[in-house]
Amino acid sequence: MSITGIKNDVNKFGKKVIFAEKKKKNMKTKSIFLFIIFILITFYLFHKESINKFPSNIHAWAQSDRYALAIGFINNNFDFFHPQTFNLTESPDNKLVAKTTSITSVDFPIHDYLVAIIMKIFNTKATWCFRLYTLIYSLIGLFVLFKISLTLQKNVLIAFSSILFFGLSPVFLYYQVSFIPTIPSLSNFIIAMFFFLKYKRSNKNTHYIVSISFMTLAALARTPFFIFLFALFLSELFQRRKINLQYILYFSVSFLFVIFYFIYNKYLSTHYTSSFLGNILPPNNFHHFIEIIHKSWNTWAFHYFTLYHYLFLFILGTFAVANIIKRKVFNELINNELFIFFLFSFLGAIMYAFLMLRQYINHDYYFLDSFFPPIIILYFLIIQYLPKKTKSISVILYAIIFVFFVFAIQNAFKTHKKRLITGSWDKVAQTTLAYNNSESFLNQNHISKKSKILALSSYTSNIPFILMNRYGFAMMSNKKDDIIKSLTWDFDYITVANQFLMSDVINEYPYFINRVNKVASNQGITIYQLSDSVIKRSLMQFLGFDDKNPSFKASIDFETINSALWQNTFRTATPKPIGNFSGYVDSTINFGITLKGDVKNYLNRDGKFILIEFSLYSQTPIPNSLLTISINKSGEGIVYQTYDLNTYLKKQDDWNKVTILYHNTSVDFNIII
Repeated sequence: MSITGIKNDVNKFGKKVIFAEKKKKNMKTKSIFLFIIFILITFYLFHKESINKFPSNIHAWAQSDRYALAIGFINNNFDFFHPQTFNLTESPDNKLVAKTTSITSVDFPIHDYLVAIIMKIFNTKATWCFRLYTLIYSLIGLFVLFKISLTLQKNVLIAFSSILFFGLSPVFLYYQVSFIPTIPSLSNFIIAMFFFLKYKRSNKNTHYIVSISFMTLAALARTPFFIFLFALFLSELFQRRKINLQYILYFSVSFLFVIFYFIYNKYLSTHYTSSFLGNILPPNNFHHFIEIIHKSWNTWAFHYFTLYHYLFLFILGTFAVANIIKRKVFNELINNELFIFFLFSFLGAIMYAFLMLRQYINHDYYFLDSFFPPIIILYFLIIQYLPKKTKSISVILYAIIFVFFVFAIQNAFKTHKKRLITGSWDKVAQTTLAYNNSESFLNQNHISKKSKILALSSYTSNIPFILMNRYGFAMMSNKKDDIIKSLTWDFDYITVANQFLMSDVINEYPYFINRVNKVASNQGITIYQLSDSVIKRSLMQFLGFDDKNPSFKASIDFETINSALWQNTFRTATPKPIGNFSGYVDSTINFGITLKGDVKNYLNRDGKFILIEFSLYSQTPIPNSLLTISINKSGEGIVYQTYDLNTYLKKQDDWNKVTILYHNTSVDFNIII
């Protein structure tokens, strides 16, 4: 070959290198651009209103417990090995055991600890610290997910589909700015996979160690992720087919970390008890198994993924299977490290789901802990086997990805909005509203921060105490015997949300009015102290209504109905006489007895309550029957509150005296019915 020929070849090679570098640079630029666009769209649509929101909506209880842990680390001077909340009651199993300390066992609380450090740095306990931490962690996980996809399928748009697929899962979106450590563990799992695949290509032990380290961290912070650490161990053992001491050593160190913390966590549970679930909850029998699967699927199937996710995965899977058949690469698939890892992971997820099946009915994030990681692995497998270098197929795939993105984001947005809906049925939201600004209220009444509070009808284990910034006993049971038991505990003050005072406390334990003295009250809560002696007083005296004239008062006895305010006054002979006639509602009547009138003259008066007293009779339970309070002003609903009548039916085939006291924090009125 001539010198000139050699120079030409060199020039061609140089041009190829330059072209490859430009192509790689363009790919990187496109990747960053698409990812930034995705972040901006999802943040604007899904998270802009919730980034500084107090734990609320679905699983506000669990989220507030993690928030309390972060604040607890600030309060205990960052003692990592003695995590604590505010709650002094052993709560997960409603054992109603009063504790002397709020120290609790919990999965390795590294994320709560890091959030506490962030709070300390910024000198704030605001919820945005926790939510932003989780959001950033999730975005790191999604970006690494994209990088893995790009390695497996040298196509930016197809790789970007992995971010769209998992990032637009409604359940993922919801917990993306939550307080639960599932999302950080999920991101650590993805990072571990990235380094695992790098090791497979580079054979560098450093990558292997980093992979196992991130997988271990995921398992420590969220126990179910141990499934995938162990699945990785089994898949490696299966592939190597011989003992490798170095490989065994890496995993042994990892398992020892998990085992040591598990033992220490059991120590914490034994010595300090636990505020978090630590038991398995399998189905009782086969019928129960089928029932739970049916209920869980009907409840959460389209929260896990939208309909378009399922269709998209099916279409991509069909393309991949067709390509595998066409290329006849079955042996390659069977020996693929991702395929083997998927099989062990999926099997482990099924076993875990069976052991914790009863949790799946009400706990959507258990899907993220168990089946989400195997689906990620499956997705990697699918895109790895998608056809390459075929323009017609590429165009079809691009069109499918675009259509998926448009419809999936619309559907995910609708589902996300539904998940954020609250109402009068949301006792946690009502509790949060009632205790809002309660810290300053207690300070104004000179209640020391060292005082221990018994929060009756708390509905969560930590929300009242976070907002009061005090430790205390969360009383989530409203049973009479449990209320009586709680009054024997070592507390200084009692707090009750005004909205629940009548329905949850006095109706269940009428003698409560003779056991306590009122200290102070605001629009949300009332503070009491336990009396040294029994106090004889009527309900009206206890409520402070005996010397006040209500803005409005109305009554009906169905003997004579002479007021135009009463509607739907269907009446019948009284089944067990307390009079000759009583009103009734049956399955043929949509709206029962109604008091309806113009109350504009009664608004903006001194007071904030509606007191309703009546007797209730039914021979059978009465589900789906509600008592509703509704007040509109200038066409706008300013009050809407419902009460399930079935909860007041303590005795069937007999009369039950019911008293309902409605408090409102923004509208002034005194009404007695």
